Amino acid sequence: MSDKKPLVSIIIPVLNGEKFIREAITSSLEQTYPNLEIIVIDDGSTDDTFLILRDYEADNKIKLLFHDGHRNLGVSRSRKLGIDKAEGKFIALLDADDVYVPTKISTQVDILSQYSSVVLCHTNVDFIGQTEDFPRDQDYFRLSDKTYEYSYPAQDFFLQRQPICNSTTIVRTDVLRKLPFSSPQLFQYEDWLMCILAGYKGRFLYLPDKLTKYRCHSDASTFKVRLNPLRGLYSKIELLFCLSSRITDSDAKALVETEVKSCLENLYNVYSDGIEGFKESDDSREEPNDLLDRLPVSREEYELLRSRKRCAQLECRLKAIETSKIWKLRKFSAPFRRFLDRMFHRN
Repeated sequence: MSDKKPLVSIIIPVLNGEKFIREAITSSLEQTYPNLEIIVIDDGSTDDTFLILRDYEADNKIKLLFHDGHRNLGVSRSRKLGIDKAEGKFIALLDADDVYVPTKISTQVDILSQYSSVVLCHTNVDFIGQTEDFPRDQDYFRLSDKTYEYSYPAQDFFLQRQPICNSTTIVRTDVLRKLPFSSPQLFQYEDWLMCILAGYKGRFLYLPDKLTKYRCHSDASTFKVRLNPLRGLYSKIELLFCLSSRITDSDAKALVETEVKSCLENLYNVYSDGIEGFKESDDSREEPNDLLDRLPVSREEYELLRSRKRCAQLECRLKAIETSKIWKLRKFSAPFRRFLDRMFHRN
């Protein structure tokens, strides 16, 4: 029966993941979906990760990859290596510290067959691990209480935050292969870059089902950003620079430029005024504060910055509307509409 189902490639990049990699692989092997390949890419691990992966060499479902000379090239290029070697019609992304529930792949593949215009499907998550360190994030990846098809670039959160958990996504391979998301990166947000680029290729589909277990722990890159908002600012700026060099839409470029200016303004405030708490905390159990709590601006100033940014976004969208073919047609049709009004509303 498996030959009637499209092949799905699960891509798992890993760096020093000896604590959790077995659990991630096991959750992939225990999927109810019958036609899978699992591609694990070791990104130059220096712990026992590679030895653990050797235990799976005999499994026909699993491909083990690594960079030449076992170099560490970063998560985006490791993920790209796996995507290049994938043979599936769909690609499911999984971080090495997260876990799939058994019906994850089958649920998403079945529903994707009903939405031909959708290029990426993602879901809600269950939080596991050090959840007490993320008390306010429990609904972070919940977009709706029901299935929701949408345009990613049209959302208010487009360049503000990334509410898509990377490990919940499944993407059409022919779309993902064409996205230039891979590059040398000092920080993170490579998954955010991928989603933005994919958002210009088609629509997204959100499922409210919790089909992935998202692990909170002190070694996670997300945790480090939360503990150090300065790192978050640099990550955001790197994302925006990468994005600006990869998109051609003039209105999107204008939005990116506005966001870069806002990030640089925040960064300037940090360095010019000096601020406590921007170093990595030695206590990984400490609850991180919001960026606003640590920036040297008042709430009024912060709201003013947000308002300026929102006005710039609206101006860009207005410009896009005014230069669209539909708007131009509306202007040319105005005399005809006035004629019809006189015809149907005369006394």
